[in-house]
Amino acid sequence: MTRTPEGSPAPDEVTAVCCAGAGTIGVSWAAYFLARGFRVKAWDPSPEAEAKLR
Repeated sequence: MTRTPEGSPAPDEVTAVCCAGAGTIGVSWAAYFLARGFRVKAWDPSPEAEAKLR
C-alpha cells in the first residue's frame, strides 16, 4: 500500500470507510460512498440506527 507523507493510505487505494453517526448527515455520507463502490461501516449509539440505515 502506498502511503502519503502524513502516513495515510493514498486516496486511490482506499476501499472502505466508516461513518460515525447514522443520523441525517451520516446516512447521507454512507449513501454517497456506497454509490461510489466503497464498503461502508456505520456506527451510531441509537438503538434505532440500524433500522434507519436499511
